[in-house]
Amino acid sequence: MKRSPQVSLFLMMLAAAAWHAFAQDNAGQLSIRVTDRLGLGISCAVEIVNRANQYHQIFTTSDDGRLTVKDLQQGVYLLQIDDPQFAPVSQSVAVGSTQSASATIHLLPLADPATDPTLETELSVQGLPLTVNRSPDFGLVPEATTDDQQTWESVGIPAEDAQKAGAVVAVHTKRADQSLHGRLVFSGGSYDSAGGYGRLQLSAGRNIVTATASGARTSHYLNPVVPENYTNAGTPADFAIDLARDFTPSDHFAAIVRHRLSRYEIPNENLQQAAGQVQTGDDLETIGSASYQHLLSSQAVLNTEGMVRDGQHDLYSNDASTPIIATQHNSFRQVYFSSALSAQRGRHAWKVGVEADSASLHENFQDQITDPSQFDPGTPATFSFSGQQPDLEQAAFVQDIIRMGPWTLNAGLRWDHYQLILNQNAVSPRVSLSRYFSSADLILHLSYARLFVPPSSNNILLSSSTAVESLNPNVFRLPVQPSHGDNYEGGLSKGFFGQLRMDLDIYRRTANNYPDYDPFLNTGVNFPIAFTRATLYGADGTLDLPHWAKLSGSLSYSYMVANRWFPVSGGLLLGEKDVDRRTRDTGHIPDALDQRNVLETRFDYQWFRRFFVAGGAAYGSGLPFDSDTTFREALQEYGEPVVRRINFARSRVRPTFSAQAFAGVDLYQEGKVHVLFEADGGNLNNRLNVIYFGGLFSGNSVGPAHNFGLRLVTNF
Repeated sequence: MKRSPQVSLFLMMLAAAAWHAFAQDNAGQLSIRVTDRLGLGISCAVEIVNRANQYHQIFTTSDDGRLTVKDLQQGVYLLQIDDPQFAPVSQSVAVGSTQSASATIHLLPLADPATDPTLETELSVQGLPLTVNRSPDFGLVPEATTDDQQTWESVGIPAEDAQKAGAVVAVHTKRADQSLHGRLVFSGGSYDSAGGYGRLQLSAGRNIVTATASGARTSHYLNPVVPENYTNAGTPADFAIDLARDFTPSDHFAAIVRHRLSRYEIPNENLQQAAGQVQTGDDLETIGSASYQHLLSSQAVLNTEGMVRDGQHDLYSNDASTPIIATQHNSFRQVYFSSALSAQRGRHAWKVGVEADSASLHENFQDQITDPSQFDPGTPATFSFSGQQPDLEQAAFVQDIIRMGPWTLNAGLRWDHYQLILNQNAVSPRVSLSRYFSSADLILHLSYARLFVPPSSNNILLSSSTAVESLNPNVFRLPVQPSHGDNYEGGLSKGFFGQLRMDLDIYRRTANNYPDYDPFLNTGVNFPIAFTRATLYGADGTLDLPHWAKLSGSLSYSYMVANRWFPVSGGLLLGEKDVDRRTRDTGHIPDALDQRNVLETRFDYQWFRRFFVAGGAAYGSGLPFDSDTTFREALQEYGEPVVRRINFARSRVRPTFSAQAFAGVDLYQEGKVHVLFEADGGNLNNRLNVIYFGGLFSGNSVGPAHNFGLRLVTNF
């Protein structure tokens, strides 16, 4: 029987309504809250991605940091946030059908590379990898914070990412939801600290222009070696312009020009301060990059990126420096290119790509011994080295993300080639599997990752050169091998009563040629080294209360056992005692990360609509050290307060503890203008927290005393 047009139209409308009702019944909702370390909401862009569902959107949180996204299909979504003043964050959250999910994200200040002596971090800006070196060299330190716990995810990493063995964080261009958007921040506090930050974004048609600038000054730039905080002033600055244009709905272009600089002093020990030593350093970096994205179809996209990066690190020492006057002028030019093709077909999300990274390294080092008693007889009073060499690295990868109902499988393979002092290739498989139980609000996950980690290129030409043989007949010279590691991880994420979320992870990581660095006295100069092997295992747990009435908070605990095995290769090992201790010893010692117990907590209370208070505490059971320094020598170099915090019998730093308090108030809010005032106090118990104790493979490091910070934030 032939239907009339009116009946056909009615049936189509009825079917559409039924489908819409079905979609609504099977759609979830996601509530997001983004705050800074003071607990105040942050207006920022949040990128939400689920490749299995072909979902990729960018939203902007409100001025109080809140965002609600509706009509999401069931699955695990990746939340990515970038703010120029904070460390980028990537976090996964499971959204179930007919259920509401929530996520609270606390943004931390940019990490201080000088506080992490063991791992590198690969920062991906617009898809371009920028490796933050382990040592202070080539490391800009916008804010020297050591109370914030730093964690690294080196497992469950797709094949496209993480050649380096540290965190992988992604930074993407933000798109404002208004034609003009800006942010001004003025800050100040203890240690004569003051700073300013400005950001202005203009959106006009298909074009977006973003300009940022920041500068700061502090007398507590690096972690000092003694509580007196001698010679520790620093001044960082950063300037950037970001241009983005959509030529067509299928073609997007972006370009960034950025310049960063940092000038600072190297903190003195007691003996160096008494002698009148002054050492200063500077780091300069200029980056130019461009990226192009072309949508080949609704299910395929091609991304191409390129970058040129110039970096420079200088070290200067005055004539009163002891036991050595060290001068260093290192620089590099890096050229990077990558291209990747992504395609979605059924349950599969494929991605294949290639990378090419070349750097021209230049090293220039001189020293003059001023205290011969600290060196073996016959060591030349002066030494100089100058060298240059290309660092060539290439990679290719293929990966597939397969979505099978509540199951998600990510399998990939990566090939890397490294050529500097050595010439090596490696193939790295990576696989992760997760299962979502919607009725129990539970996610179970397992992963394995094989990592290939080239050694740090900082001062690697000098430590590998035959020129160091002139320093001492007992010098040991063996090139640092790239590290090969196997990382296993398993865990779960469980929600309770729609209010609490518990995350548990256990892991085991093994590596050959485990990378570390060797500090050269207290000069700020470091050399890459590698232990024969290392094993790290442990567990992490977090209990998060995103929002309960006016209260929110979290409690986290981590347990880690980490050991590394002799002998050691690389570094600048001078003298018979030095060579024997590091290259002929057998057995193992604890790794610098071997802090068995770490407990942190923080709770926020929104007292009034415009006012909040918060408090927190952090406890660490103490890091290990391996040192030939005697009690008397340590007393002279670091002083009695530091020595009291050292357990020489256990070769461990005594436990650390610090309490923090925070408060914030909305001063003004009208339309798009929002003015906030924030205050925080750190180490309120004023405990002397020794982080590292001066040993063979780590410098001394002391946390800050009780301190405060003030910040005025204006968003418009």
